Amino acid sequence: MNELLARIIRVIKALVGKKVEQAEDPILLAEQNIRDLKGDLSESLKSLAEVKAIYIRAKHESDAQKRVANEYERKAILLLEKARDGLITEAEADRLATQALMKKDEIMRRVQAGEKGLQTYEQMVKQLEKQTMQLKMQIDQWEGEVKTLKARAQVSQATRSLQERLSRTDTQGTLALLDNLKEKVTEQEAMADAYHQLSNSQTSLDAEIDRILGLDSKGSVHNDLQRLKSQVQATPERPLNPQAEPDANAPFANELAELKARLKDDKDGQ
Repeated sequence: MNELLARIIRVIKALVGKKVEQAEDPILLAEQNIRDLKGDLSESLKSLAEVKAIYIRAKHESDAQKRVANEYERKAILLLEKARDGLITEAEADRLATQALMKKDEIMRRVQAGEKGLQTYEQMVKQLEKQTMQLKMQIDQWEGEVKTLKARAQVSQATRSLQERLSRTDTQGTLALLDNLKEKVTEQEAMADAYHQLSNSQTSLDAEIDRILGLDSKGSVHNDLQRLKSQVQATPERPLNPQAEPDANAPFANELAELKARLKDDKDGQ
């Protein structure tokens, strides 16, 4: 049994970091064997309980027989005491006491014969208890090792799967795409900077030429403003009430009326 379990543990340990080419999962196999061992442990505990019950019952029977034997001896002493006190005859006391002692001797022979069986049962109980406890401790130890190895196997499997995925990943292609993207972005940034510099250069050049030629737009606007102010100041102030102004068309009113009358007469004559 120990060799089988040791073999199973070695197989499970070989699972960590190695490829196990077996039809059955060694971890499941080990767990099944541990379950079987737990079944054996249960049977061992049952057998231990049965043997221990037999031993306890036999021990109780032996103790009871010893008490009966001691009771016969006590009765023999009481009979002899009664004969000494003259309560019964000495011959009768000797006869009854002898029979009591014979009964005690018979019981003690049976007890002594049973003592060998009790010693055998006691040794069996101790041996079974020792073996059962050893098996229980080994099962607990193996179960803990299986749990640890199972966790390590899961971590190893996950690590291997991750490494396989990483090995299949086209890192060179991804790096090339990133480098290409960086190059394009850098080129676009350079073009934008160049256009900005050209725009600033053109504006600066126009401003410098206008300044030298005296065509400063700000100065021209200032001059126009001053000219308008001068014109406004030179114009006479108009009256605020429009009705107070003289009618400039008044001298031509009569002439206009005469023309309208002549046109009307010509039309009637036709």
